[in-house]
Amino acid sequence: MTKHFTSTVYITAKIDGTIKVLLHFHKKLNFWIGIGGHIEENENPVEAAVREVKEETGLAVTIKSHTPLFKASYAKEIPMPHMILEANVPAYKTTKAHRHMDFAYFTQTKTPEKVVMEENFRWFSKAQLDKSDILEEVKLLGKKAINNHEYMHTR
Repeated sequence: MTKHFTSTVYITAKIDGTIKVLLHFHKKLNFWIGIGGHIEENENPVEAAVREVKEETGLAVTIKSHTPLFKASYAKEIPMPHMILEANVPAYKTTKAHRHMDFAYFTQTKTPEKVVMEENFRWFSKAQLDKSDILEEVKLLGKKAINNHEYMHTR
């Protein structure tokens, strides 16, 4: 089966004192998920993640994962994803069924009110994720992104 490489970003923000994660309802897949899309031929996964967030939400974000281990003249270390998923994607209109190799990243925004999206979107707290019918793996990543946000602000 054909595999496509994608990047997904779970963006968190503190809204009215509660840390929440941004999800959108993906019309083709028919479920809630983070922001993302296909990696273009000339992009690495982080560049795709940043581009997709800008295109889909209007937000400019920075993806970080850890302090780079080294600097070299011949190579550039890029941030590690928090998870890499391989997922089945069903056929849709003229697109055949395929698999996504998805690089999942976490980031934060201080301007959640600036999100502008064509698709239905919502900021979810941990409690709201628990009470929703969102896919378990999306709930898990959303909660991990929220935990990461909390951790980064206690350091």
